[in-house]
Amino acid sequence: MNSRSVALLAFTLLLVTACVDAPPSAESARDATFELRAQIGADGAYNFTTIKQLIATPTYLYVSQRGEPYIMVFRTDGSYVKTIGRAGGGPGEIRELARFGLLGDTLWTSDWAQRRLTFFSDTGAVLGLSTIGSDAVMPTDTDPGFGMVAETLTPDGFALGWGGLYGMALTGGLVDSLPVLRSTRKGGAADTIGRYAVEFRDLIIKGRGRLQFAPQPIAVYDFVIFDGPGGKACVVDRNQPATSTEATASVTCIATSGDTLWQRTLTFAPVPVSAQVADSVRRRERNLWRPQGFLESEIDAAVHIPSHWPPVTEGVAGADGSLWLRGHVGNDSVTYSVLSADGTLRTRIRAPSRVRVLWASDAFVWAEELDDDDVPTLSRYEVVSAR
Repeated sequence: MNSRSVALLAFTLLLVTACVDAPPSAESARDATFELRAQIGADGAYNFTTIKQLIATPTYLYVSQRGEPYIMVFRTDGSYVKTIGRAGGGPGEIRELARFGLLGDTLWTSDWAQRRLTFFSDTGAVLGLSTIGSDAVMPTDTDPGFGMVAETLTPDGFALGWGGLYGMALTGGLVDSLPVLRSTRKGGAADTIGRYAVEFRDLIIKGRGRLQFAPQPIAVYDFVIFDGPGGKACVVDRNQPATSTEATASVTCIATSGDTLWQRTLTFAPVPVSAQVADSVRRRERNLWRPQGFLESEIDAAVHIPSHWPPVTEGVAGADGSLWLRGHVGNDSVTYSVLSADGTLRTRIRAPSRVRVLWASDAFVWAEELDDDDVPTLSRYEVVSAR
């Protein structure tokens, strides 16, 4: 492949100083500039589809795309270097890439389908394999059948992840939460170090003696941000009642030992789910599932529509131990709440709604940016002091 051209430009975001947990407002906003230094894919030389994960070093970018069993390596100027991994079940091959990361110069991948960790050198050569979560069992009346999905590796030799399970366990009422799990990199039994609620995670349609599983159209369940280099897993609870004046979300970070490091509750300006949106969501789900033979009443009973949009939609662990929490996406903008490594609310940054932060440090971020046709490019933004 040839080198990718690099486009340079700049635009302004709004920075909200985070002395208190106040909802972002025009009165408290100050101008700050994120200067775009490099953009990959904007010239059409490389066409991304759906970017899943990105890790940056001073020299290279490691990028995975949803559904692809490999990692692409670029220089930070946008030029392509190589691809690591390929489809398959043999050494160096991946069937379902869950996550990847770096331990020094070693690249590791977590293959959910094969319950396997693979370690690669910087040239792409296979250094080793290990099995994670191979002791999963089918669910019974007392055992929901968890199997570990490794999400990150810590410097002190642990793997952290969550417990995958069979949908029938949810339906049978066996579980209302999933475990945060810790194992060694070499595999073996996994220990539970925390839990997070999964209420309203799945749309489960019951009718005519059968079940249909799908994601809920509006996601409000808890999720976990795994920070391997920081040795922690942070549970984000965004399914909390909102009022006409305030919405809240809490973050609880736990160490590999299972001890709570800190807990933080954030407040946000509430955004109601309008009646028009609720009606539109129901119509869409009915149109999707009626052709499958389900009744409208069965579909409506399965769909959960909250009164307010969740104040946090996703999050990423920064390279400096921070957490970047993406808020509700408005028509033109989205606000990131940035927590320091100790849980202090460092700042709130308002960005264009088509920008999604994938990797961050205290100096700059790499983000996915969608054009008018929802085609993604990768953009690097310098963090410039507020004026």
